Amino acid sequence: MSEKYLKSSFIKIALFFLMAFFSLTLTTYAVSNTAATTEELKTNLTSVFKERQTSYSVAYTGNNLTLKTDIALIIGSIYDSDDYIRYTAKGYSYSYSSNGVTTNITFNFNYWNTLAQDAFVDTRVSEVLSQIITTGMSDFQKQKAIHDWIVTNVAYDTTLVQHSDYAGLVSPFKTVCQGYALLSYKMLNAAGIQTKIIEGTASGVAHAWNLVYLDSAWYHFDATWDDPVPDVAGRVVYNYYNLTDTQIKTNHTWTKSYPAATTNFADTITSKITSDPTNATVYNEISTALGLNYLSAENTVNDATELNAKIQDAIKNHLVQIKVRYMKGSTLTTDLSTAIKGISNITSYSYSKTDYVRSSLTGDILLTLSFTYYDPISVTAVSVSNNNLSLAAGLSSTLTATVSPSNASNKTILWTSSNTAVATVVGGVVKAVGGGTATITAKTADGGFTATCTITVTQGVSSVTFTPTTAYVKLGGTDVTLTPSVLPTGATDKSLKWTSSNPSIATVDSTGKVHAVAYGTAIISAISVQDPTKIGKCTVTVPVPVTGVTVNSTSNYVKMGTPLTLTTAFAPTNATIKTVTWSSSNEAIAKISATGVVTPVAIGSVTITAKTTDGSFTSTKTLNVVYGVTSVTLDKTIATLKVGGTDLTLVPTINPTNATVKTLIWKSSNPNVATVDSNGTVHAVAAGTVVISATSEQDPTKIAKCTITVTN
Repeated sequence: MSEKYLKSSFIKIALFFLMAFFSLTLTTYAVSNTAATTEELKTNLTSVFKERQTSYSVAYTGNNLTLKTDIALIIGSIYDSDDYIRYTAKGYSYSYSSNGVTTNITFNFNYWNTLAQDAFVDTRVSEVLSQIITTGMSDFQKQKAIHDWIVTNVAYDTTLVQHSDYAGLVSPFKTVCQGYALLSYKMLNAAGIQTKIIEGTASGVAHAWNLVYLDSAWYHFDATWDDPVPDVAGRVVYNYYNLTDTQIKTNHTWTKSYPAATTNFADTITSKITSDPTNATVYNEISTALGLNYLSAENTVNDATELNAKIQDAIKNHLVQIKVRYMKGSTLTTDLSTAIKGISNITSYSYSKTDYVRSSLTGDILLTLSFTYYDPISVTAVSVSNNNLSLAAGLSSTLTATVSPSNASNKTILWTSSNTAVATVVGGVVKAVGGGTATITAKTADGGFTATCTITVTQGVSSVTFTPTTAYVKLGGTDVTLTPSVLPTGATDKSLKWTSSNPSIATVDSTGKVHAVAYGTAIISAISVQDPTKIGKCTVTVPVPVTGVTVNSTSNYVKMGTPLTLTTAFAPTNATIKTVTWSSSNEAIAKISATGVVTPVAIGSVTITAKTTDGSFTSTKTLNVVYGVTSVTLDKTIATLKVGGTDLTLVPTINPTNATVKTLIWKSSNPNVATVDSNGTVHAVAAGTVVISATSEQDPTKIAKCTITVTN
């Protein structure tokens, strides 16, 4: 059955909004109707619409400067407040004249219904509701009864001429989507179910449908699309009955603002069955009628294999038709052919499908499959062409299943593997994957008879590797067992042969355990027994042990902003593993890197420790973090003294002023000529020339000098 992709009546609905015309003249005349405000004018015009007056004149004494805007707003407000007025009105025009005080306005209106036709609709709706609605019905039952009556008694007007609900209630009982929506609006609201009319598009064509408010939730309700063309007497479908925004947006769109429909009706019905058990039968009937039961796993088919099983079950129960939700709508034709092919007693079949809008998935359909068949001949046994099979990994072999009797109706075989890491099977084709054994089973769809084949897969070694590729084994220490990686993991024979390149340094046993014999290096090889070309190698060192370590530094001071590198000296000097880990006693004072670089952080004293990797021997160095001396100068660079004269005290300047250690070491180049004490005081001893130097204790590279000549 085809959907109504020609439901274009709403184009005319949209166009009528453009049919509001006005004209202005300067003549004035008397009219009996009056309005002083826009509210009075709105009240009058609301009555005009309801009474279906085709012309109306009014003397308006309100502000006429915004009259055109005001009239448009008034009409729009009337439409917004009453969907029935909006969608039964074809259009309007008006003209007006003004004497400066009073504006005489004349309106002309066109409608889809006359007043008499409105009255007929009301009477007929009351008659129908009295026949289909009974005392005690819930809103759920009322809605379904109204939906079924409309779909059963109204047909779509393919000529696109009739747009009213009235047209749907009189012979030949045909109208377009606008009429369906209006009649649904009338009947549902009359039954006490709040309803709105939506305008938008369906499959790209202008369209109208409804929103219904049921059990505190809004739902989309499209009676037009539930009454497909061509009309079939007595047919009722529910594809567009109480959908969410998401569900209906697969082919419906709208731009105006309407209440959101976010509640899944399937969830609502399921909840009602639980919360209102007294009426569970009613809700179950609604669920079945709407096809909500196809959401269940029992009525869902995922692929050709499951479809085949469904058909088989139907035949066993003497059914000639199944209806299921099929998850792969895009491959239905191929899948159906595959499913039917395995059932030899089917003589013919036919099917129909529709989109299943009740789920949030895309691609799933409702499939109705009808078939004819003769009584099947049952399977009694099955055998396979080979019960034991050996294959190398990567190779394939085909098993053939033989069903008995040979004229059995359903010869479908289901193939499985007990271990797909060893071997897989598809349609009897066995593919060896990895080393080991697996059981391939052929099972008949009819009767569940089985036959098996045991497959043994051999798989060669592709590589033997060590990670890491080096190791230490201490003389006199614990032996070390090496564990290589043998790939692939499914290799049939992972056994290894072990050798040492220098047994006088290190030996290795059949399990990979290495024993140190003497200091030196040996290469331990792990050779695949299955494939001797696959060899893993590990360099084993028997290290000369460390017996001690000393931390060396060029200074006891670390200047702020200037890193200091520490070094180590190992004992004995020929020790093999000359690595240490560094640590700081106070990282708030100084930090040390893995390479022994000290970074000063704050002024203070800190102890740096070096710990050997081999033997865990330690050595420490205490350092002082200081603001470093950048320069030393003296107040004199040249001076003269007399033997027996007054001593000279040199005055040093140390920069920066905040240097932590300002101690100087004073020295005379020739104490026989002049001496200098720790305060920088120079004493003449004998005639001659001497250089007095002041050296920073913290940084011996910072030196100041003064040349002194001593005379008699």
